[in-house]
Amino acid sequence: MSPETSRPSLAASRSLNSFVQALENYDPEDFLAESLDGTKEIELENVVKYLRCLRGFLTSARARIIEAQLPTVKEQLAILSGPIQQMNDHIFFLERGGKQTPEELRLFLTEKMKSLQQWREQIANLALALESAE
Repeated sequence: MSPETSRPSLAASRSLNSFVQALENYDPEDFLAESLDGTKEIELENVVKYLRCLRGFLTSARARIIEAQLPTVKEQLAILSGPIQQMNDHIFFLERGGKQTPEELRLFLTEKMKSLQQWREQIANLALALESAE
């Protein structure tokens, strides 16, 4: 096992950086698919898959932080609770919220991505702290 993979704090940092990068690279055009009539529409399945991926980065980082057992960083686990809960809420709504038009879905996703941006700086700072931990 390489030294990098044996450090849970480094793995957590990478997961957090992946989350931040996904936020920074968000483009609603990435979720378009061609419909039966030849127009491009945003698809629910793609949006849910993307949100699950974002949640996965945060959940993985949280697990690695717990595994690292770093008291100074463990206190900051609360930083991840907010966005993880937001992701859970967004996914729950999409999976059970009924039929949305492609435009409603696009607006929903854009709004939710903006709300997640509030966590960007805190999560980036936590990733930096994890890189220098241990």
